[in-house]
Amino acid sequence: MFINELIDNEPHSIYVNFEQTRKKFRDKGLVQGSIDMAFRNKVRKSNTIATYNDKKINLLNGMYTNKLGVIKRIINENESVDVTDMERTLIDITVRPVYAGGTMEVLKAFIRAAETVSISKLVNY
Repeated sequence: MFINELIDNEPHSIYVNFEQTRKKFRDKGLVQGSIDMAFRNKVRKSNTIATYNDKKINLLNGMYTNKLGVIKRIINENESVDVTDMERTLIDITVRPVYAGGTMEVLKAFIRAAETVSISKLVNY
């Protein structure tokens, strides 16, 4: 959210995702019962957390997306880092608002993104 200028203050928590490998399975699509069960259950949160200086670094194992919405952000002339673009970030915080500071922070991020977000890219994702 900070990298995509959806919040002003640098956060105390950083989330690093290690995308899982592609799984071979028969895609049945989303089933309403599975969606209902996911919302009834307690929100999953990573327990793999490291501390560096005053930052908490949360390691996540995200599902395979073929790096959908992942872009390179230049740090300096010799280094870059993979980050999610604005649209992917908005999807990620909608799916796991607990990582964004809660639903009100997600709402604020969408309001802030309104002028620059690509709706067609968001829908495509």
